[in-house]
Amino acid sequence: MVWMLPNLTSLAHIYGRINLSRAGGLEGVSLVHDEQLQYGRVLADTKAAMDDLARQGPVMHLPFADYDVSGAAALCFTASTNDLCLQASDLLAGCAMRFARDAADKRRRLDPSLREAFFALLRLTDASRGHGVNLVFTYAALGRMGIPVHRAF
Repeated sequence: MVWMLPNLTSLAHIYGRINLSRAGGLEGVSLVHDEQLQYGRVLADTKAAMDDLARQGPVMHLPFADYDVSGAAALCFTASTNDLCLQASDLLAGCAMRFARDAADKRRRLDPSLREAFFALLRLTDASRGHGVNLVFTYAALGRMGIPVHRAF
């Protein structure tokens, strides 16, 4: 089973990746999330914690994210029915979730077009620049899906 819930480390990692990918840091960036009242506070608190990192001084260096945060991104919530970008994001997340579920269950037959779409998304990733898909899986699950694992440590 694959659950797609807001995850503190996911948002923190995405924040660090955006910071890495932009010369000007997070200034002028808007994070838009689907309206989910039960998770909104968790996401807002995580964003605030990331913004606070900049005031705390130097942080650990990682190859695929820059947590030495510069600037602050805006965070807003909107109904996905009103936002085309969120609808596209939901479609991509659904594709990834379905592929992961089917790859994890050896009794299921993997749809070749779904696999092709999933790996096409992964090919857009350039981790060294902070661009691409943020996957939240165990190393074992990534291995079962045939996804190369780049261990930072």
